[in-house]
Amino acid sequence: MLQTSLKTANARHGRGSRKRHLGAQALWCTALLLILSLAASPSLPFLAHAGEPPSGRTLLVWGDQNYPPYEFLDGEGRPAGYDVDIFRAVAKAMRLNAEIRLGPWDQVRKELEQGKIDVVIGMLYSAERDRLVDFSQPHLMISHAIFTRKDSLIRSEADLRGKEIIVQRGDIMHDYVREKNLTSRLVLVDSQPEGLRLLASGKHDCFLGAKQQGLYVVRKSHMENVVTVGGPFLAKKFGFAVPEGRTLLVGLLNQGLERIRKSGEYQAIYDKWFGALKPPGLPYKKILRYGLMILVPLVFVLSVVLLWTWSLRRRVQARTRELRESEEKYRLLVEHAGEAVVVAQEGVFRFANRKAEELLGYTTDELASKLLEETIHPDDRAMVLERHRRRTAGEEMPRRYSFRILRPEGDMRWVELHAASIQWEGKPATLNFLHDVTERRHAEEALRESESKFRTLFELSPQPIALVEWHSGKIVDFNEKLCDLAQYAAEEIIGRTPTELGVYSEEDAVRFAGLLKASGRLNGLEMEMKARDGSLISTLMFARRLRIGGESMVLLVLLDVTERNRLEEELRQAQKMESVGRLAGGVAHDLNNTLTAILGYTELALDEVDPNQPLHAELSEIRKAARRSAEFTAQLLAFARRQTIAPRILDLNEAVESILEMLRRLIGENIHLTWSPGTNLWPVKMDPAQIDQILANLCVNAKDAIADVGRITIETRNVTLDDALARSLPGSVPGDYGMLAVGDDGCGMEKSVLDQIFEPFFTTKEQGKGTGLGLATVYGIVKQNNGFIYAESEPNKGTRFMIYLPRHEGQASWARPEQGAGSRRGGEETVLVVEDEAAILKMVRSILERLGYRVITSGTPREAIEKAEQTKEPIHLLITDVIMPEMNGRDLAQRIRGIKPGIRCLFMSGYTADLIAHHGVLDEGVAFIQKPISLETLASKVREILDRK
Repeated sequence: MLQTSLKTANARHGRGSRKRHLGAQALWCTALLLILSLAASPSLPFLAHAGEPPSGRTLLVWGDQNYPPYEFLDGEGRPAGYDVDIFRAVAKAMRLNAEIRLGPWDQVRKELEQGKIDVVIGMLYSAERDRLVDFSQPHLMISHAIFTRKDSLIRSEADLRGKEIIVQRGDIMHDYVREKNLTSRLVLVDSQPEGLRLLASGKHDCFLGAKQQGLYVVRKSHMENVVTVGGPFLAKKFGFAVPEGRTLLVGLLNQGLERIRKSGEYQAIYDKWFGALKPPGLPYKKILRYGLMILVPLVFVLSVVLLWTWSLRRRVQARTRELRESEEKYRLLVEHAGEAVVVAQEGVFRFANRKAEELLGYTTDELASKLLEETIHPDDRAMVLERHRRRTAGEEMPRRYSFRILRPEGDMRWVELHAASIQWEGKPATLNFLHDVTERRHAEEALRESESKFRTLFELSPQPIALVEWHSGKIVDFNEKLCDLAQYAAEEIIGRTPTELGVYSEEDAVRFAGLLKASGRLNGLEMEMKARDGSLISTLMFARRLRIGGESMVLLVLLDVTERNRLEEELRQAQKMESVGRLAGGVAHDLNNTLTAILGYTELALDEVDPNQPLHAELSEIRKAARRSAEFTAQLLAFARRQTIAPRILDLNEAVESILEMLRRLIGENIHLTWSPGTNLWPVKMDPAQIDQILANLCVNAKDAIADVGRITIETRNVTLDDALARSLPGSVPGDYGMLAVGDDGCGMEKSVLDQIFEPFFTTKEQGKGTGLGLATVYGIVKQNNGFIYAESEPNKGTRFMIYLPRHEGQASWARPEQGAGSRRGGEETVLVVEDEAAILKMVRSILERLGYRVITSGTPREAIEKAEQTKEPIHLLITDVIMPEMNGRDLAQRIRGIKPGIRCLFMSGYTADLIAHHGVLDEGVAFIQKPISLETLASKVREILDRK
């Protein structure tokens, strides 16, 4: 206590002049000699019996029964360990009667706090415990460590959050984990060896405990898989503990510790348990004897010095008053300073002002018992302590830097440190000014995070983004997508305007700036951009004016809508073609009904008129006109994809070769037809008649495009379209195709004409030389077969049509049938005809009766059902229109079959409906005849169905 008072006095009042210092030394030396002389005399009874306990009874001393090597029960159940030996040495030195017992630590700690025992031989110091018990001087410093298994991912205290942590119940680590709120998965054990054994067996994540004790247990128990990670932490003073208020007992224990340290017994005990090898010191009695031999002669010298120093005392006192006044001024300035001020020396706090107490969260007394590292965040601890050490060693270190501190309640704060090297009580130390910058750091961190998010979004955005100076128009920042879109390198873009790069015209730039100036933002302005390779890109521009760093900027986001516009145009074209197709199909249906009556009655009339009469020739002209009109409606149906087809698996080469001679006759001798077949062609599925239609129409168009002599080329080959190639061909999808191409070296077409060639009734031919349905027919046929057609042409460079038909899995088995003359062979079977058009019904009846058939007619489905029920004899054939009031042809056929089993059906219509066909493809086994119907066609089809087995 005397030493503590002296230190406090020196810290508070500083050092005097050298004379004052020498005088003070002389006085203290004289006092020391007198004390030593008195101590050697046996005439001081209060010192001679100071070792006796205040009550004269035997002290009840307890410790932890399982805390090796500090406290444990040996093989015979007796107390042993470092703490036991230390206390026995102290008790012997102070002549204390004591009984040492060891038990469960949690019980020992509770009984101490309740005052039921006198001394605990080993307990770690903490401020919380100091409020409940009194501590002696520490006889050891114990640091703690994290113990894990070798395969663990835990490397530091930061990794402990949420882990299963093992601690000894009531241990300082138990308090530490709760204070830090490290985890809710706490595993409590009764001893540290038990906790380490659990960890070694593979249970739980880690163990927190005293480092030396843990290593002792690990080595002794051969726990090969247990290691420590990170550095030691929470170094705590370790000493005796007594119930609160037993100050006399604390004083005796402290005096005993001093005696065994001086006698060397403490070092011997330490070496015994911790293996420190140090040369033995001189025995205490020898030191005392030799000290007296030296000090007695000095008494005389010191007496002389005292006389001399007395004369200096008055001058020293005057100087001291001046120093005290000066120190008081500085003390007041520091105490009331607006910043936290601390003095750090040898890893501990030597001084802290009131502001430092508020910042750190500890009182001056609490800071005096704390290590400097305990108030520093673990992640910054090594850096701060290293700079403190090197600064006190005289090295040049940064005077200003930031780090984090930890307050008692676990609150973390950022501080900025201004440090300087000083001398404190004759030893190097650091003077530190601390300023709380937590709010500033949080603001900076939020700003950095915001900037990082913006930069990440900027760089990773799938859309091109640029930052442009408002006044100069120069691009100051951009992402990689802009480089990809414009096809310029980054160094070519930076610092240049869009007009300098040539991506936008001057007119577009002026328009853009005017609109942005008026509203401050743009949402979807469409402008055409020119890439480096000259290609034009349709872009939507989204822009907003903003200020960055005091400068007016424009944030520009581009959206490439080139593909979208192309698809929209294709959709509009497809919708237009579909609308025209529906109209054409409807017109063809109504026209075919009329043509059926005209053509049928004309042919009936021709049979009645002598061929030599003029009327026969006139009727023949009517028939020709009707057939031309029928061809016209067939073209309309082909374009509308409503013509009847019977697809077969084809080899394109065979299908083309079978019609080459007819095509050569069609185009004439002045045009050379070149046939270039591909090898190993994939089969396609298509009606062979449609191949004929496609080639005939394309070759006729090519012939008309060639003025005099020229060449038409037909070729086939296999084509596989990937995603990139499919995108370049409008209306296509990736896959395998059989390609049929027809090209010519004729006059070619402008792009504006090329865009309309597949529209019905569009033609560039003179009046009366074309209907404008040839290419529309080809377009409809290709679409009906799930293919697509693509044309390329330039003026004076000819035209080439490429038709892509989907590959079909299977073997081609079709062969073109031989053409023969139509048959008018009739029969005697009974035929039921159902048609809601009276003229057609009458015409069909006349044709069939002329052929010898017995005919039953009906204008409605219900009437037909009634007549079928009333007719007793068999009905061999039902001829019915597909689309009628009351009931469609397919449903009528089913009803009639129920009445007349085995009856055969022939459907007729202006176009096929999905009732009997899907997109014009007939259902399997369905017989169909397309209106308009000629006499030969009807006769042949009826006989074919009736003769079918």
